Parts: sequence; structure tokens; C-alpha cells
Amino acid sequence: MTKYVISDLRRYSGTTEAVVHSVNNHVAAEVSGALIFWIARPNQKPTLPTDRVVHVGEPDDTTATECTIKWIEQIAANGYCRDFLVYSFDADFRIAVLRSAGDGVTITTQHLGSLLQAKTPVTWVPVNPYGLRPGTVIGTRPAPFASAVSEQEVDQAIASMLHELGYVSPHKPLLESQVREQLVMREPRMAKVPGDPASESLIQRWRQRNLTRGHIGRIQAADRTNTWGVYLTDAGKRRFGLMGHLTPKEIHPPIPAAPLPPPAPATPTTPLPLELTQQAPVKTPGVTPLDRQLVELTRLEKIGVMPESAEWIWRAVEQLICQPDKQWTVPILLREAVRIAEPEAIRNGYTNEKRWDVAKRCLERLMLVAGAFIDSKDVPIPCGPGSKSAIVKSLALDFRMRCWAYTVEFVIEKRHKVDYDEIICALGLLLFRSSQRHELDVLENRADEVIEYLKQGGRLVEDRMGTQTILQRPRMPALLKMQQAAGA
Repeated sequence: MTKYVISDLRRYSGTTEAVVHSVNNHVAAEVSGALIFWIARPNQKPTLPTDRVVHVGEPDDTTATECTIKWIEQIAANGYCRDFLVYSFDADFRIAVLRSAGDGVTITTQHLGSLLQAKTPVTWVPVNPYGLRPGTVIGTRPAPFASAVSEQEVDQAIASMLHELGYVSPHKPLLESQVREQLVMREPRMAKVPGDPASESLIQRWRQRNLTRGHIGRIQAADRTNTWGVYLTDAGKRRFGLMGHLTPKEIHPPIPAAPLPPPAPATPTTPLPLELTQQAPVKTPGVTPLDRQLVELTRLEKIGVMPESAEWIWRAVEQLICQPDKQWTVPILLREAVRIAEPEAIRNGYTNEKRWDVAKRCLERLMLVAGAFIDSKDVPIPCGPGSKSAIVKSLALDFRMRCWAYTVEFVIEKRHKVDYDEIICALGLLLFRSSQRHELDVLENRADEVIEYLKQGGRLVEDRMGTQTILQRPRMPALLKMQQAAGA
């Protein structure tokens, strides 16, 4: 039976012809005989065959996932195909489609960027110093640079990339050394080709050209003389028609799952993250005695995990739990997740975690006491006897929030009463700190969301003492105390 390939191009900012060409070549080489279908933006649709378009919408279109799942179910029900391969930049889209696989239906997903970065054999005819005959294939490297690429195409592609990834402020610049890497994921024609002067100097010429015109800003790292970052200015947004468009961060505000690219390394006790020079000083998180006390409390309770270590493991757990033909117990699920997460984190530059085995044990305990695992009866798996052998059916929809909420609840319980203004920053650092540049306000806002979650569930109450707001666990009713004493 013919395999169907679905390629989601909505977050691709380069030319449609280039990505279609890359996908067609890759599928022809790797999945012989497969039929390719497309999900695209309205401006990409004219380039695609009309009868092969599954859905048309913008990157923030939430109906694309539902339409794609229904389309797959219909194709499988009619017997046309039961084996699907889905390419997309959107991790949430890939996970949702993967989870929708019904009985007898196989769905495989892959990041579209990894396909575009794949290296393929090319014919390279160099100046002939070694007596090679013309047409000799000598190794593999990215497709050669197209000299027909104009300055306007380069400027538009990089501006769209910076806007899409949220690099539109001096508070969050993109390192210059990473511009080419991010660009090639969207526009393979602009890969660097050694020996081609136009290709080698592409980024330098783009930088000089757009700095002169005021389309980008450039700032230097305060503690690294040779490290520079760039970002798209308002003038650049106007020039490239992006002023009226929201960035992905504005469309989807920060949520528990960290967005692409993968998070940078961090730990609650590491030095301050990379500071970039700016005109106005910005409050950035430091480490105080209270921060260390909270870290020590969670460590002694064996629920303390560095935020980024937890996020890497959680992502792997989400991937594993989607596999319909697998049954997992809690220890085996976490062990496999760590096996996947550790090399992936290291590959992406996260090296702060030295004891993944300890992180696994602490996160396992935290997720159990927080009720993050759901069993076959659709109830949380409790921490205690039987938890090691229980089969995990799924994760709670808000499992991250449950884990953060339990951590906050535990800290407040141990400290009896806490001053909201005193502890909110420390909780933000405990739960969300990373080496990405975060202002204190951002961390405090996310911690405040967790506190509101606890208050709405009746697990936390606040009292007013003058100008202070005191947080504490709700008092146990006298009748319940008497019942517990009688039961004891």
C-alpha cells in the first residue's frame, strides 16, 4: 500500500519552490513511491498542486491540527493508506497528530528542519590538482550555493526568521554565529559552500547592509569581547512587511513546554546568565540565601530537579507515551526518557546536569506525588506501594503545572507562612530559571500563575497583615482533625 507523506510548510519562511524541491527529492530517495500532501499558508498555496493540499492556514491556525487528524482518519477508513509520515516545524502539531493514531494506523513524525539540513551526495568539479575526472562524486556536503540568490531574498529570509523566532528586541538577540545555522534550516540554498566567495561572505554582507539601513540592531556581550548578538528592529519590521504580524511568542505566550529552539543549560546555583550591554539597566535574577534554602528543601525531599533537566525528560516522556503499541510502568518510562533526553540535551549544548540518574529518581517521585501519571482507570497513580508496577495509560493534561504546584505547596507547607513579595522571586527561580535571558518580572509572573492555580484549587489561602500578603496552607477543620484522631 502506498505511503502518504504530509508536509506542513506554514512555519517555513523561505521560498516555497525551494522547500517543495527539497521535500520531493528527500521523499523520492527515502520513501520510494510515496504520495506527498501539503499544509500551507495562503501565499504558498498557488505553488502547490491543488488536489494535494490538505489544509490552508496561518502558523497560528489552531484548526490545522484538527483538520489534519480528520483527514488521516478519513483516508484510513476508506482504505487508501494506513501508513503516514508527517513533517512539520511545529512540535505541538506533531505530538497531537502522533497521539491521534487509531488501531492499525501508523503515524511517524519528523522535524521538517532536520530534512532540510540533510546532506546529500553532489557532483563537484574542482580545479583538478589530483587528476580527478570531471563528474567525480567526492564525499557529501550541502547543496552548492545558488549564485542567483539576490540580496533582497537574503534580507527577507533572515528578517522573517528573526521575527518568527522572536529575536525582535535587544533583550533577546540571536548570536551572530547562529544566524547561518537557523537560516539554512529554512532556506537550504543559502548554505555555506567553502571556496565560493559569495556564499562565505553572505552573512557579513547582510549584516553590514542592514546595520547601515537600521533594519537590525547589534549588541555586544558584556563579558565576551568577541560575542555579538543581532535582532530585528521596528524599521526592519516595516521594511519587510512584518510590523502587523505577531511573533510566535506573542501569539502563544510562555507555557510550560519550552518552545524551539531547545533550552540552553542552567541550574539554580549557576552564575548569572549571559549579560548583554544595553542602554537601560534591566533587573536580572541572582542567587540569594532564600533561593538556596528552597533548593535545599526540595533536594532533601527528593523532588528537586534542575528546571531544564526536567524539561528535557518531560519532552522525551511525551514522545514515548504516544507510542500506541507500548505499555509502560513508571520506572521504565522514566528510564527510557532519560536515555533519550541525555544525549539530545548534550547535543544541544546543555551540560549542567551531571547526574541524570539522580534527576530521574527525583522527577519520578515528584510526578507521582503530584498525580502526573494516569492509569487505566483514568485516575492518578499514587506514590507508594503499587506505583512501580502500575501501567501508565497517559499523562495528566496539566502534568507540568501539577508538578510545579506540588513543589510550591511543599515549600509553603515547610515554611508555614510566607510573605508573597518575599518569596515570589525565589519561586520563579526555583521552577523556571534557565540561562536564557529572563527578567525577574517574567519569572515572577510564571510563579504567580502557579500560586493562582493552587488558590483556585483551595490548596492555598492568603491573609492580609497590614501591607503584607501572607500565603499559607488552609487550616484543617476541627471536625476532620477529630475524625483523623479517632481513626488513629
